[in-house]
Amino acid sequence: MFTKTIGAAATFEMQETTVHAMFGKGNEKAVDKYLEYVQKRADISMYEIGDFLGISKGFISTSKNNKQLEQMVNLAERLAAIDPVQGLEGSGLALKEYFGGSSQSLVERFELSRKELNKFKSLPLERQLKELDKHLTSIGASNELLEAQSKTSLGEYRKAIGAINRGFREMGTEGLRKINPLLQDFNKWLNSADFAKLKAWGTDVFSGLVSGAVDAVRRATSWINEKFINNPEFQNLETIKQKIAFVFDAFGDEFRIWWSASGKTTVTAAAEQITEVVASVLNNSKPVLSAAIRLGAGIGEGIRQGIMSTFELPESVKSLVPGGNTAQTKRLAEFNQKMSDTDDNTPMYGGPAVMQAPQPKSLWGSVTDAIGFSGGIRNVPYNNMPARLHAGEAVLPREEAKRWRGEGGANYGNGGGSGNVVITGNTFHVREEADIQKIARQLAYAMAR
Repeated sequence: MFTKTIGAAATFEMQETTVHAMFGKGNEKAVDKYLEYVQKRADISMYEIGDFLGISKGFISTSKNNKQLEQMVNLAERLAAIDPVQGLEGSGLALKEYFGGSSQSLVERFELSRKELNKFKSLPLERQLKELDKHLTSIGASNELLEAQSKTSLGEYRKAIGAINRGFREMGTEGLRKINPLLQDFNKWLNSADFAKLKAWGTDVFSGLVSGAVDAVRRATSWINEKFINNPEFQNLETIKQKIAFVFDAFGDEFRIWWSASGKTTVTAAAEQITEVVASVLNNSKPVLSAAIRLGAGIGEGIRQGIMSTFELPESVKSLVPGGNTAQTKRLAEFNQKMSDTDDNTPMYGGPAVMQAPQPKSLWGSVTDAIGFSGGIRNVPYNNMPARLHAGEAVLPREEAKRWRGEGGANYGNGGGSGNVVITGNTFHVREEADIQKIARQLAYAMAR
């Protein structure tokens, strides 16, 4: 729809402006008369106004006489009638060449007689037009032919389409009048200092992106050359398997260097910024903010561990590295296989403490792994909670933990009861050997509190 309205109006405006310019200043009346004529022809012809204006340039450069221009348009339309494939565009071009002294196009495009055309091609323009009119009439390309064709079904259809397109174009003309001032203002802005600044900024940004990309490629190429292609240690490896292991190690080392230098700070800072936004949404609650920062740091550490895990060699490659086939490695591989084959939450070995196949880690699990419990934890909140332990620490089974916390209903062995030890004066009543352990635990618990 835009093409049929605004687009068509803009095209017509351009063609009309060209006609005005070719007629020259002071010929406004002649221009208006010519445009009125071609519009009338377009209304009853099988061709649209744009087709007539398209051939006008060649004719106006030959003559600005309205009568002669009307004759030229009429001859072009009659030629197009005997060969619709050539159309007005082909007939207009052939006539322009003929008025310039060449009959080649009329002979080849429309199969006119060269002998007849040569008889009057050197005559003055007025005589040429009359002789061409007679010649075309003699071969049947007459005005009667134009009228007969326009009344055919195809002719009526083309006229209907032309009328519809003219209506759309006139709709677009009003819109074009409103758009034109806006386009003028926009073009002024394009020539302003503000747009020049925008272009300069865009140029700097784009050149920076390109320079950054080129620099990244160069640094990556240099690193590959240094670490692998020009590295004697890598080149002297005998098998492709050894080279694969070498590549994994190299990438892992580079990541560790980056993480220690700036990566950890960068990732943690980004996580903290995210949590600051979340905290602001929650009214900047200080407890929430404190917890969020710890969470952000933990997420960053979890990300690091996840990335580092990608640099671990698969078992198929580990077995190819020197020392990979030791008995210790094989036992570890067997244990890992047993863990993989065991369903989640299914015990692998029975007893007071249970070793079982690990559950897939959740995001929270990864975060708590990263945060740790270096300050201790009084109670494990749920089953299978992962924790990082340190040398010298201890883990108590559930019943012993209950007794350590002094909870009611704890199992104190054969002695039963709540686990209280009777102390009278300076005398300790030890009823059984287990009482010694109970006394020690109660003292330790009291001191801990």
